[in-house]
Amino acid sequence: VLARERLAKFRGLRSLRTSKWETEEDRVHEEDWNRLLRISNYKGAKSQALHEALVGGVQPGTRVQVHLRNVPLSLRSSIPPITCLFSLLQHERKQTVMNFSMTLSSDYPIPIKSKEELIMQCGPRRFINPLFSQTGSTP
Repeated sequence: VLARERLAKFRGLRSLRTSKWETEEDRVHEEDWNRLLRISNYKGAKSQALHEALVGGVQPGTRVQVHLRNVPLSLRSSIPPITCLFSLLQHERKQTVMNFSMTLSSDYPIPIKSKEELIMQCGPRRFINPLFSQTGSTP
């Protein structure tokens, strides 16, 4: 495919900074998305989100006591006395994008395919069904 044909749907801009932005031109997002994209004060929104996320939490490194109720004795005896606890912040979700550089162990000769069922643990976090790609200069 010629580059001229491939790029025909795009428009060139003389300056990204000074060109007029046509917000009504493409209605690919729902109206709620357009409302979410309009943030008048980025610094204020960031500081407010950080302030709200840290309210009522425990500072990292703080020693706490956790009391468990209605836990079977067998489970209670299997938990080590020092346990790492963590939770998601208010606006965090259960999905994330992280970049890892991995080397497959020689004990496992079969290549792992992308989207293959796999549970990968890195510290206290678990990643289920990760996507794999070749190493390169992609961000």
